[in-house]
Amino acid sequence: MVLEILEGFLSKNNGDAKESLLDLYEVKSCLIDKDGNPDATKMISDIEDIIESEALERGLCPKCCAELDSKKFNDNYSEYLGRPVFEIRTKYTCPSCGYTED
Repeated sequence: MVLEILEGFLSKNNGDAKESLLDLYEVKSCLIDKDGNPDATKMISDIEDIIESEALERGLCPKCCAELDSKKFNDNYSEYLGRPVFEIRTKYTCPSCGYTED
């Protein structure tokens, strides 16, 4: 149900993900006022999950919808046959609110 709501907002906002996620935040705020209702609590949880996954997929902060900065680095583990073993990782940070995602 939440994905359908997001798709409706995307359609209304001509595909603008940032505006659509902000609209979804407004829906969440309205539901928080009805906290205690089990249906509202479940929908708030679903909205938070969708916001986080959709925002990160689009390079936006899931907390404030600002553009995320990314930094790639090598995460060294050990060595194998004398060669270093590492994984290339990306760290995402939000310049606006300080959100950090590894």
